[in-house]
Amino acid sequence: MWIEFDGMKAKEFLSQAGLDQLNPIYHPVNEDCKTELLQNLKYIIDHPNLLPCEVMGYTYLFFGTLIRTSRNARKLPRNNIQDFYVQSTVDFIENHYMNEISVEDMAANLNLNRSYFSKIFKNSTQKSPQDFLIQYRINKACELLRSSQMTIVQIAHLVGYNNQFHFTRAFKKIMNLPPQEWRKLNHL
Repeated sequence: MWIEFDGMKAKEFLSQAGLDQLNPIYHPVNEDCKTELLQNLKYIIDHPNLLPCEVMGYTYLFFGTLIRTSRNARKLPRNNIQDFYVQSTVDFIENHYMNEISVEDMAANLNLNRSYFSKIFKNSTQKSPQDFLIQYRINKACELLRSSQMTIVQIAHLVGYNNQFHFTRAFKKIMNLPPQEWRKLNHL
């Protein structure tokens, strides 16, 4: 059976289940696991009138079962609160990088003290939250520079920089080239 899906967490969940482009086939731990996974998928298919939030919930259950029952699943640490905070922050950045956000906003999203939040984030990622945000924005800018004809100003705005000078300075600091030169070397 082939299934197709997409979403912000899809790649992460597949990786946790031990699935990727080189290993795209699910191998269950046993027959009961395969049956449980198929039942989760069949429920979604057999109930076309589910509310969107219900579809999302059942889809998460499907992925949970996929990860738990896959013979090739990666072993993950369980219930580490710091990992939860870091992943929640990465999700927050993925959803808001194009806006003006600060470390205070990231900490407030988790209802944490700014300094405590910064400490646990840096312990887990070896980057400050601000450096992580900048790196994320620059990576997004590289994608746009490589694949679009947008101007540097347009790209700067799309990745959260209202000032082209600040964007160019941040880009050059990380990529060792100004955006225009980087684009010439890497444009598709």
